[in-house]
Amino acid sequence: MTGVTALVVPSNRPDRLATFLAQWEPYPWDVTIVVEDGPTPTPLARPVDHHLCWADIDRDLGDDAWIISRRDSGVRAFGFLRAVAAGADVVVTLDDDCLPSGNAARAAFCATHRANMDAPPSWISSVPGLRVRGLPYGNGRRRTPPRAVVNMGLWSGSADLDALQTLLGSPATHGFEPVVQTQIVSRHHYVPFCGMNVAFRADALPAMYFPRMGEGSPYGRFDDIWCGVVMQRVFAHLDWIWTVGTPVVVHTRASDPLVNLQKEAPGLAAHERFWKIIDAAPLRAATLAGSLDEMAAHLAEQADPYLRDWGRALTRWLVHCPPPARLPPRLAIVADVRPV
Repeated sequence: MTGVTALVVPSNRPDRLATFLAQWEPYPWDVTIVVEDGPTPTPLARPVDHHLCWADIDRDLGDDAWIISRRDSGVRAFGFLRAVAAGADVVVTLDDDCLPSGNAARAAFCATHRANMDAPPSWISSVPGLRVRGLPYGNGRRRTPPRAVVNMGLWSGSADLDALQTLLGSPATHGFEPVVQTQIVSRHHYVPFCGMNVAFRADALPAMYFPRMGEGSPYGRFDDIWCGVVMQRVFAHLDWIWTVGTPVVVHTRASDPLVNLQKEAPGLAAHERFWKIIDAAPLRAATLAGSLDEMAAHLAEQADPYLRDWGRALTRWLVHCPPPARLPPRLAIVADVRPV
């Protein structure tokens, strides 16, 4: 496996970020990018390759800085732009409360993300966790395996639940252990897309726009979900594939479910409408960028003001995505390290 893997982690919790960086050492990725969700950077206990903040967003994007979330984990999207523009061929993103499940899992973390995209499984069990009759013991790969462009890993400890399920005491709130079965997601249905543990190839960057949440937005905590709906609609149109399963991280859930409920409440009803509007987008283009341009136009013509702004923002996002032909061959480390 060749190429450079860059990690993007958003954070506004210095103590939690310090624990995150300590637990993941030695890093299984090549470059660490911290996107601090604040106006200026705070000192870090450990130096990283890139320590970004709102000031960097304003400087790099200028009049388009508004398209990036603030006061929401969707701020990570700016880190995606930085990683790919600098030459990373795979970008991994984690939340700062997601930790490795052991030394072996940490060492294989990025390799597993890459393996799932390079050669998705040819066979999966019809019953996750059970070796049913007819499943080949060799489980060999196809002669020409399909190529996935995004892989979403899962989580143990605390599942990715909405605030209501957490407050109701879902059994998956504590001590959750997923039944892991990496699989290609069918183009005929949608899967909730969770940004806590994701890897994507550089050429998928245009589809990885996390719409504006938090400050200046009526919604919060739906950035990854709604990014995923657009991504899946466009991938289904283009017959691109993505996978879900391994690697698994330990999610320690640092957020307050009562605060999360306040943030999520406005988006609950909107989500019931928005995904159907996205699903109805008329797509005809043969390229990812072209399809996303069509999606942006579809959103921009809706009556809902948030969807109109989302469409405008997606158009500007595409402007800042490096064309695949112009991607640098290797990541150039910029001297913007800000140690303590």
